[in-house]
Amino acid sequence: MYTSHYTLNDFDDTCVRVKEQLDRSCATVRSSKYTDADIFTIYGTDVSSLKEAIYGLRHIEEMTYTVAEHHPYWRLLSGLAEATRITLERWDNNISDQDADDIRWCLSSVTDALNKLPHNQ
Repeated sequence: MYTSHYTLNDFDDTCVRVKEQLDRSCATVRSSKYTDADIFTIYGTDVSSLKEAIYGLRHIEEMTYTVAEHHPYWRLLSGLAEATRITLERWDNNISDQDADDIRWCLSSVTDALNKLPHNQ
């Protein structure tokens, strides 16, 4: 939690110390820093790019289920997220006929949402 005396440099320093401590006490960890959003993420040794993508997508899906429901782009984002989730879940396997049908449905929902967006003219 930020206090009035807590700065971004303090946050960065704390994150670096946590990562260094984990490196000393466990297997090597990987970190990502997104300074424009004040986000510092630490990943364990078994986290692949695929797992990281699925984790990130969960944040997007959570937003579509809660905060974004009344936003004009909600249906667009929701359909894209669902199609992406199906694809990522099947990344190392085959996409079944049912999966393909579900993706098509998502994409038709995206097309419908795009057609209903207000356009600047």
